[in-house]
Amino acid sequence: MKLNLRSSVTVCLLILLVLVGDSMARRGRARGRTKSRMQIGLPITGKYRDPESDQYYNNNNGAKITLASHFDYEYVLGHKIAFLCVARGTPRPTITWFKDGVEIFSHLYLHVCTNP
Repeated sequence: MKLNLRSSVTVCLLILLVLVGDSMARRGRARGRTKSRMQIGLPITGKYRDPESDQYYNNNNGAKITLASHFDYEYVLGHKIAFLCVARGTPRPTITWFKDGVEIFSHLYLHVCTNP
């Protein structure tokens, strides 16, 4: 009887450990990416918010954006944000960042980096 009780308690503890361990493992995981790494010029929704954006980014005579991280997202206030944009074309394209219609330059709280 003692052995049966001991094995029952052991089995219950093992089940409890598995359940708790599984929930703790899920808690520490980062959320998976919802977009592909090689997104080609389209926002995650596949559509631009307005026709001007669609015409601008899908211009046949313009540079082709091969990697972009900045389309149609909402960001949390107070968190760091990193935007990426890689484009190809001839002549070599220059990428200029704007916020609310004004060009963004590097300063104490903002770093704009250009890699050749």
